[in-house]
Amino acid sequence: MCTVVILRRKNHDWPLIIGANRDEQFSRPWKEPGYHWPELSDVIGGLDEEGGGSWLALNKSGVIASVLNQSNTPNQEEDKRSRGELVLEALNHADARDAAESLQYLNPEAYRPFHLVVADNHDAYVIYTDARVGTISIREIPIGYSMITRYGLNAEICLRTKNYLPQFKTSPVPDPVKKDFKHWEKLLKSSVYDVKDGSDSAMLINANGFGTVTSSLLAIPKPGLDHPPVFLATPDRPDNSQFIAVNV
Repeated sequence: MCTVVILRRKNHDWPLIIGANRDEQFSRPWKEPGYHWPELSDVIGGLDEEGGGSWLALNKSGVIASVLNQSNTPNQEEDKRSRGELVLEALNHADARDAAESLQYLNPEAYRPFHLVVADNHDAYVIYTDARVGTISIREIPIGYSMITRYGLNAEICLRTKNYLPQFKTSPVPDPVKKDFKHWEKLLKSSVYDVKDGSDSAMLINANGFGTVTSSLLAIPKPGLDHPPVFLATPDRPDNSQFIAVNV
């Protein structure tokens, strides 16, 4: 169960901070964030070698996109396109609003059900397959702290959200200028869970060849701030490796 944590702040030098864990089969090959797509020379992100897309990436305009599976959906259907392509499609736009407006017209039958986070320093959305009506729907991510999992945005049914969103809210806020995300790093690599909720309610999981394979931290500055976006990522499981700055 992949997870994206978002902090949105109005009238702040750093209006967008994101932490993300990718949970996947350990055998599925991937590459660390880089400029992996020649046709998208301004996009940097992790490469899913099997599908050709990405689970999380950033473009030069400061737009971040991340895709998550939906709950209780098959991981493989041969007639469907890779959900990782959606990240690249979103980053073919200069801002999050344009991306969301364009992607709402996707054919929902072309992909397995998904949640797609698209955000920049002004707007943030979750674009998702809505099985109730058979279309693509959009929800704005509110100002403040939010968590997106396979259950959706701030879903009360999600035990990981129940256990960890309050901890992110009370944790010291990262300092992107100093690249100081240590408190969020600790939470992203936490395998602590309430026994009654089960181990998949932890932020970091490791079970039967499936688990957290990498973590990322990103921060986007306000327009005009003389500082580039900050992108940190682990080259391996976050409990086995350090967060390394990605050259954006």
